[in-house]
Amino acid sequence: MLVTAATADTIRFHNPSGHDEASQADVELPIEIFDRFFANRGVAVRLGQ
Repeated sequence: MLVTAATADTIRFHNPSGHDEASQADVELPIEIFDRFFANRGVAVRLGQ
């Protein structure tokens, strides 16, 4: 999964292993719902300076 945007209330991500096309690209969920499925693992990458 790749997070592409986030606000204080929502998170937008790309999930190539989603069940169907609607759950794969540019999916946006409230943080509370996303957190129910998030395994609390990840890697942060910063590009540029």
